Amino acid sequence: MKILQAVFRPSMSRKHAKQDGREKPFIMGINTMKMYVREMYDLAHFLRKDYPECRSAKDITPKMVDDFIAAALKRKLATGTLGRYQAGIRKLDEAMRHLKLKPADAPRLLPTMKQGGKRGFRAATSTEAYSEEQAESILDFIKKYGSKKYGPVAALIVELMIIVGLRISEAVYLRAENIDEPERIIWLEKNKNRSKGGRPRETLEYDKAGAAFMSALKRRGEQNPTGHIFKNRASLGDQVGNEIRRACSALGIESLGSHAFRKRNAQDHHARLMTQGLNDTEARWQVAKHLGHNRINVVSESYVPPQDRES
Repeated sequence: MKILQAVFRPSMSRKHAKQDGREKPFIMGINTMKMYVREMYDLAHFLRKDYPECRSAKDITPKMVDDFIAAALKRKLATGTLGRYQAGIRKLDEAMRHLKLKPADAPRLLPTMKQGGKRGFRAATSTEAYSEEQAESILDFIKKYGSKKYGPVAALIVELMIIVGLRISEAVYLRAENIDEPERIIWLEKNKNRSKGGRPRETLEYDKAGAAFMSALKRRGEQNPTGHIFKNRASLGDQVGNEIRRACSALGIESLGSHAFRKRNAQDHHARLMTQGLNDTEARWQVAKHLGHNRINVVSESYVPPQDRES
């Protein structure tokens, strides 16, 4: 929806957006923008079916939005999906006010709790990761029995995630120049690598056992004119996810998605840092920076379980 472009600020940082003490209603990342557009297409599809008289965004009412959320609840969608619907609707509301398509004092389409509305939905958090044995079994299965077209490259990406702890989008868009062989770290460059939040960062040092594999990936990227290690990147993340699900199904392992390899990596790093003498808080800060998160609590909520944080 073009209306959302009114609140799209790709060059603005989250820190800048909060300078006056409250977060401004802007969309700051291209991937976030694409996500909200997808969610608003779902809203538009619902309105065309249930409210044919609604011909444009400025015709949307709070009642229509409430009915859309109620219909989504009946479909038993994940709470994370419901939360994205709510966030997208609020961004759309702000964009219409910014463009003066709605009066500033018009009722909110979906008020927040501070504005007198209901509590929002949030994705359920879990620290559950594949065990080391499960990760190795999944990787081995993909190498041996993965699809002819995507199996080989999926195996490389899964092994990369296990060794370095990248998000799948970061792994798919990794370039040869991002691999620092002498230091055994990865340097990610803002949106160039689809990094977390579009922020540059460096990872913690990966294990010596993965050095040969990382060197081979770097050589692979150097042979590509763009420097990218992998080709056909637009749909590659989805194809890797399919390979992981097929492997888990065949092995009788609960599929936790590609992110569970990143969680395995985070837990391993946290344990290593603790054995090196860091306390839990210090170790979690290091892991948070490694993952690209700017909140230490994210590590507690989504990566390292309480029993692994005991000294």
